[in-house]
Amino acid sequence: YDLSRFAALHPGGLHVLFDEEVAGQDATKIFYSLHRHEVLQKPSYARLQIGVIRGEEEDTDRIIGTTSLPGELSLVPYGEPTWLTKGYSSPYFSESHRKLQAAFRKFVDEIIYPDAQLCEENGKRASQSVLDAMAAKNIHAMRLGPGKHLKGLQLMDGIVQPEEFDYFHELVINQEVSRIGARGYGDGLMAGMVIGLPPVLNFGSEKLKKRVVPDIFAGKKFICLAISEAFAGSDVAGLKTTAEKTEDGSPIRFEQVSEIGKAVRWANQREVFGKPLFSQAVIRHKLAAMIARVESAQAWLENITYQMTKMTYKQQSAKLAGQIAFIKMYATRTAQETARDAVQIFGGRGISQKGMGRHIEHYHRTITFDSLLGGAEDVLGDLGVRQAIKQMPKNVRL
Repeated sequence: YDLSRFAALHPGGLHVLFDEEVAGQDATKIFYSLHRHEVLQKPSYARLQIGVIRGEEEDTDRIIGTTSLPGELSLVPYGEPTWLTKGYSSPYFSESHRKLQAAFRKFVDEIIYPDAQLCEENGKRASQSVLDAMAAKNIHAMRLGPGKHLKGLQLMDGIVQPEEFDYFHELVINQEVSRIGARGYGDGLMAGMVIGLPPVLNFGSEKLKKRVVPDIFAGKKFICLAISEAFAGSDVAGLKTTAEKTEDGSPIRFEQVSEIGKAVRWANQREVFGKPLFSQAVIRHKLAAMIARVESAQAWLENITYQMTKMTYKQQSAKLAGQIAFIKMYATRTAQETARDAVQIFGGRGISQKGMGRHIEHYHRTITFDSLLGGAEDVLGDLGVRQAIKQMPKNVRL
């Protein structure tokens, strides 16, 4: 790289570039201790490259140690769920699920991720072009899971048929969207539809569904479920909000709503006191706890998803409400522990909104949303226990 045209613009100042370990030297390690690889992929910086050192092409791939092409799986240990990790098998996921995952990840990386990073920073909603692209592949409809609403639709260019679409396909969609690392954008990406449209699909008249559903699936209109107000949140039965139609008949108005892989990569490339972070026992201990938490949550989630594929909606409500409450409590509580550990591993970079640790900072700052939205942890934990007590056989004694 020839930095002569860029030196004066370098955010860290000239002295960094003139350091005796940088100028004219192999500065690979130093560069990756300060910058993410994506910096080199930006056109404004890529133009500074003047060549490649003979015989170093393969070594470059080794140093990067992460995916660089849209849709590729991570090779970092525990950077993917077990079913997507080479050499492992799963009783839950079929070839159909794998094809959908591969196609949808590529879509997320190419279409959604760039827009997510831009909008998360400027505070704007998802671009209409992204919503239109999702609608063209019927992704909005797939996010609502299996059901009659998928009948006659071409899903992801025909990769999966409506009649074979199940809860594991829905799980694939949801987990791939979460990889964008933009919490606010993710909620704005038609998340209101995911909880707001099911009541219309399940309880609305055919006339209402024909009037509302097509435009929402097309990304042209939006819907939400309004259950948060000054008087109630998780206690939906306590809502005091009312709704009324305006005289001109206009719509109703209401008066009164993947971090472990990064940590493993950072611990591998970051050096302190002349040794990689991995050499520190305390860092390995934190990573062990992080891995155990996320693997257990994923296994529990896959088990519940499997039970859903074998139950009617009524059976799900009776048998899985408590399980879902428990896993939501467990996943969000342990996620906060993982976010805290990740910040400690990244150090000062973990609290900076730019640079190496920006995804860690964002995750740590926004993870508490999940512990509240959809039901506070303690409320859901209590629900799970009460559901279990309902199933208690009579006359049980020690």
